Amino acid sequence: MICPNGMFQVQFVICHELSHVRGFNSEDEANYISFLACTNSKNYEYQYSGYLMAYSYCMNDLYYFNQEAFKRINNELSDNVKLELKNDSLYWSNYRGKISKLYDNVYDKILKAGGQTEGIKSYNAVVKLLISGYKVQF
Repeated sequence: MICPNGMFQVQFVICHELSHVRGFNSEDEANYISFLACTNSKNYEYQYSGYLMAYSYCMNDLYYFNQEAFKRINNELSDNVKLELKNDSLYWSNYRGKISKLYDNVYDKILKAGGQTEGIKSYNAVVKLLISGYKVQF
């Protein structure tokens, strides 16, 4: 399933934002709740979205920690999913630049002012929750 322009993220983002509506304010918790909601859905698109977003968050962390392991794991990914992630990256590259850096900087400060000490990095803090949940489940 190849989705144009990052459409695989839509279901994950919907669940993420709904978790905020339900009172979960931290971004890492919202991402984890979204992962659980998506992967436990009966809808294939939601499952795919949840797993692919979790994969993306984990691989982003792994890239900075161990690039060799990142390459090895990434090579095992199906060509269709690699293409989807590449197309998503290309789509978003059109929006990277001075304005997006300014936005990230401002949003980072807003999150920190709201009590999320990791700021914009709090989104990726979901990796710790994913690992903890995996250890408990398996």
